[in-house]
Order: sequence, then C-alpha cells, then structure tokens
Amino acid sequence: AAESMDFVVSVDAIFLAGKRFQEAFQEAYRVLRPGGWMVLTDLVQREGASAAQMATVHGALPLGANSLRTVATYQSNMQALGFDAGVFQSHASNLPVHYAGIKAALQAARKNGSVKDLSSSFLDK
Repeated sequence: AAESMDFVVSVDAIFLAGKRFQEAFQEAYRVLRPGGWMVLTDLVQREGASAAQMATVHGALPLGANSLRTVATYQSNMQALGFDAGVFQSHASNLPVHYAGIKAALQAARKNGSVKDLSSSFLDK
C-alpha cells in the first residue's frame, strides 16, 4: 500500500531491473511513508570507466551491456523522485574477498557433486 513502509531495503537487486531501473525507485518511493528511509547496496559502474574496461563485467551479467550504472545515475534518479541526496559509501575493496569466497564455495559444490553444471570456464572468469 502507498506510504505504508518506514524502511525499504534493496540488496544487490536494482541493477538487475534493467530497463525497469527507474520503476524500482518509483515503487520504493511510493510505499515509503514521508520521512521513510531507503537503504540499498548494488553493483555500480565506476565513474569514467571505459566500455573496454566494463566489457568483461557486462558480459558476466544476465542483462548484458550497460546494465551497471554510476552512483551519479542512482542519485539523480532518486532525487528526481523526491528522495534526499543520500550518502554513498564505496566498499569496492571488499569485492575481491567476496567473489573469492563465492568462487571457493562453487568449486567445493562442484567437487562434492551438489552442483554439476558449472563449467571451468565460468569459474575462471
């Protein structure tokens, strides 16, 4: 229901909205009570990253090219709806540790047979 939530949380999901990126923010804004909070984590593109630098990342994402957006794009979309500017905290330094853990878990799952359809080429990306 409209204006029924005090808090909206989105964890690594809005970038997956693809063409419905703006709709995700519209829905969050619609359900938040005045003064409510939205907290989100998401994969974002570094400002100034070239297409060549992003090609490998975009190729690994289910939405393909241009599926990641910059922090500035998030902020401008949110401000256009009426959200406050918000605070951005980069946690990019955590990514290597995070993805190394995922890779190790997938390798273990493949080794113990609980996941059978993972190719080495996927795990080596």
